Amino acid sequence: MVLVLIIVGALGLGLFGFFAFKKDPVAEPAPGASSPDSKPAPLPENTGDPNDPGSQDDGDAPPPGSDIATSLGKLKAGDCVINLSTAGPPATVPCSEPHVHQIFSVGRTSDQSDTYPGYSALSKDGESYCKSARFELDTDRAVADDLKMVFFTPNATGWKDPDNRHIVCAVQRKDGSKMSEDYSKTA
Repeated sequence: MVLVLIIVGALGLGLFGFFAFKKDPVAEPAPGASSPDSKPAPLPENTGDPNDPGSQDDGDAPPPGSDIATSLGKLKAGDCVINLSTAGPPATVPCSEPHVHQIFSVGRTSDQSDTYPGYSALSKDGESYCKSARFELDTDRAVADDLKMVFFTPNATGWKDPDNRHIVCAVQRKDGSKMSEDYSKTA
């Protein structure tokens, strides 16, 4: 009888310990999250819209405005840009002024060779980088205001300048309209 009670007690303590000290992988904060209890809301991305700089096209043909010839290396997280999809160098403005894109992260492409890797390779690199870097953004406000994540990479011309081999992660309104808010975590 005593042996049965010892076995039942050991099993009970073992099960209690298993459940009491088990880590919940869903509750783990993502790298860069602001607090142990916070989990960023998902941002819409890659909608398939041909005007969405984050969506993929067939083959190596980039969507309009998603690959930029110059000036990616000059942008930094927190910059608000009138419109990155237009030709010419990006014009930054204070975030309280109308702008289409807000940069939330800028990183080097994984391939830094002199040979242009192509849009498809850079698109995969950009999507992966920006998904992990979005923790620099106030995602709760971005989702509440119906923003989507987009990214920009250099085109073959821009690739010739090693200082331009960057991925630029940004948010914009789904309809592409201008906004006058700052969505960085420090705002």
